[in-house]
Parts: sequence; structure tokens; C-alpha cells
Amino acid sequence: MKFTKFVLLIAFVAVPVYGNSADNLPKLLTEAEAEAIVTQREEAKEARYEARRQELAGAEVVESKEIQREGSPMTINLIKPLVLEKPTSAEAEISETQPEMTPEQWAAYIEAQQVLIPEQISMGANVYGDEYSEITWRDRETKSELVVWSNVSLNFLKPISTIQTEEYDYMYFGFVTPYTREGEQTRIEFAAERGFEVESRWKEPPVKFSKDRYEYVVMADGADVPEKLYRQLDAVLGYYVAHKEELEIEHKNAQTLQEAHEKYKRENPPQPKETLINFWIIEE
Repeated sequence: MKFTKFVLLIAFVAVPVYGNSADNLPKLLTEAEAEAIVTQREEAKEARYEARRQELAGAEVVESKEIQREGSPMTINLIKPLVLEKPTSAEAEISETQPEMTPEQWAAYIEAQQVLIPEQISMGANVYGDEYSEITWRDRETKSELVVWSNVSLNFLKPISTIQTEEYDYMYFGFVTPYTREGEQTRIEFAAERGFEVESRWKEPPVKFSKDRYEYVVMADGADVPEKLYRQLDAVLGYYVAHKEELEIEHKNAQTLQEAHEKYKRENPPQPKETLINFWIIEE
């Protein structure tokens, strides 16, 4: 179905590759739970630092030099050479643990494996209030670009790096820039108070999307749309549809943890830490 000569409307109906039952969904964190997690992480981080510092401080020092740096001191120690264990050969480890296979057995083994086609998905997106996304899809082979609008928010896909379908093993590179109506209004008012005039970066989609189904619009502008675009967008947006609840919960949890981390830093400002560097001369 075409809206204009240059815009193709593709009604997107996802076929989930994976599904999530309610029992498999992550738990939505409360503020108190997020603060407890952040506190535990920071205390564990501090414990690791202290353990490592004591380990380095226990070495036999031959010569030491202190360097004064703004914020934290640095100590560089020349220590007595450590005796390191010679690593074993990786091939030797494999030969010791893996039984030998005949060429016929190897051929049968390889044939039994499901070989997925590796491929990269590269796209950037401006996400407007989690309402819709303006996607720049890139073909890494031909270096061509196409703009796609969708009522799926790519903001929820930021943690994803791989997507598998029945035929492809996709490595997903998605760069997202979020915008909100409130944020743009605050930006305009902030600039006006200082005597500057800026325009809102908020955009409206070129078509009105349905509220009861997922869709995307390819801004073809007379150019041929490669089959790869449809296949990759179906994979990315299909992953979102199949994991919608899980992804949105994880997105909310990430925001809650970020707020808890910022609160922790305000209440526990980081103190300068000593940097301790040990080195020794290698004679052999």
C-alpha cells in the first residue's frame, strides 16, 4: 500500500522466534531494591579494590617512587621478579581432553550442526518519546542508507547485541538518541533565558501509524528497497514483539538502577584512591 510516490507503507506483522511466559519475565525493581543492589555492587567494588591493593602492597619492593597527581597519589614500585607458571599449550589441552575423531566422524559431526549465516545489522535511530522511531538503516556492503519510520521504540533494544532467526545469526549494532516533548521544551526555555533561539528537534512521523499493530514505513524516494532491509527489520522488530514485556521491564529497571546509582554517588561522594603500580625487570 502506497501513501505517496516516494513512501512505502509496510504493515509489520511479527512472527515471534522466541516467546516469554509470565514466569520467565524479570522482576520489576522497586526503588528500595535498586538502592540495595547499587549499595551491594559499590561495596563489592570497594572490597575488590582493597584486596588487590593489599596484594600489590605485599610484594618485595626493590625501589619505589611516588608521583603527586591532582586528586589521588600514585606509587610505582620496582619489585623482585615474580616466578610465573609457564602456560600450557592450548593444543595440548585439547588433545588431552578431546578424543580423536576419524574424518568420517568429523564430517558427520559438522553436518549435524545447524549452521546459521552470520550477518551484521547496522542502524541508528532517533526515538521520540517511546512513541515511534526514525531509523537510519545502513547496508554495510553497498554503503547505502535508507530512512525508516516505525511505531516500535528502539529505545528498548539498546541492551541487545545478537539476534538469531532460523537462518541468520545477526550481530546487532543499534545507536539510539532519545527525545522527549518535555525535554525539548525545557531546552528551548533554557536557551531563551540566555538570549538564544533554538528549534525543537522533535519530529512527527510522515504517516499516522495504527494503534493496534506494529508498522514501519520505508522512505524509498524512488530507490529500490533491498530485500535485506525487510529481512533485517523483520528480525529486529520481530525480536521486540516477541520479547516486548521483558525488554520494557529491563528498560525500566535500568532507569531505576541509574537513578539509584546517582543517588548513591550524591550521598557517598567518591574519595581519592591510591594508584599502586608494580613492575619488574624480565631477564629471560
